[in-house]
Amino acid sequence: RPTTTFMPSTSQPTVSPIFDSLCALQQLDVIFVLDDTCVVSTRECNQRNHGLSQLIASLKQSTEPRVAYMSYNNEINVHVQLGNEYFNALNSDAGASVIDEYVHVLKAQTCNAQTVRGSATLYDALTAALQHFEQHFVEGRHKKIVLLNACDSGSSSITSLDPCDISLYVGDDAVEVTVVNIDVDDGDVDKTYMQCLSETHNHQNEEQRLFQLASTESGAFENIIHAFSDVVCDENTLPSMPPTPAPITTCTEIGDECGDSTECCPDDDGDEDETVLVECSTI
Repeated sequence: RPTTTFMPSTSQPTVSPIFDSLCALQQLDVIFVLDDTCVVSTRECNQRNHGLSQLIASLKQSTEPRVAYMSYNNEINVHVQLGNEYFNALNSDAGASVIDEYVHVLKAQTCNAQTVRGSATLYDALTAALQHFEQHFVEGRHKKIVLLNACDSGSSSITSLDPCDISLYVGDDAVEVTVVNIDVDDGDVDKTYMQCLSETHNHQNEEQRLFQLASTESGAFENIIHAFSDVVCDENTLPSMPPTPAPITTCTEIGDECGDSTECCPDDDGDEDETVLVECSTI
């Protein structure tokens, strides 16, 4: 998987407008995953890259939070790693701005200009993103994925597994997903595409993590900036893996032991001579 190694340049390309970053206050890792399987024009490509720059600039000015960028077409491409020592250095000067140079990397990316759609799928990309969190794991940091969808590229080409069925955990840490569907008026993606992923780990504010952009125009991205940054910069709703429920065991007679730290419950009528099937209770 290709990666981008970046060092500061002498020129300073700018992104406009620049937003204050709320995410810098959080211990936060974010991976942006862009669907590049659809064929797009050069104009649409440039607009989409500019819009992506606006979204990332709304979260990040300095090296905090850590933000990675991946895309997928015929394979999964990692353009900026979470562990990038320039853009995402955890021990650097918190006041050092890196966003202009990050934007330079984003706007330099090409899009799918072929005549056919790419073969990689969202399932493949999500799996790769979760593995990327594992490879660059830092204890105590919240984990978020931002999906930018321009196509319906859901199931795995090998197993036909549904992205909605992916376990969104890295170890015991929950991974929240925010979904941004692009060009829903005239493009190849439905407004509610992958809403299932935006609902996971967020049962109170599901709609807030699903965004629909009518087009690839800059204004469409700018319209969601503040709501988008508020949602992504918020702490994870469920920061850890829920406990596995204990198995229910049964016994057939009063006084039988059902297993460790359990004992048989009496039947309702208290008749100890009657053989009954009752659930055990924990002592």
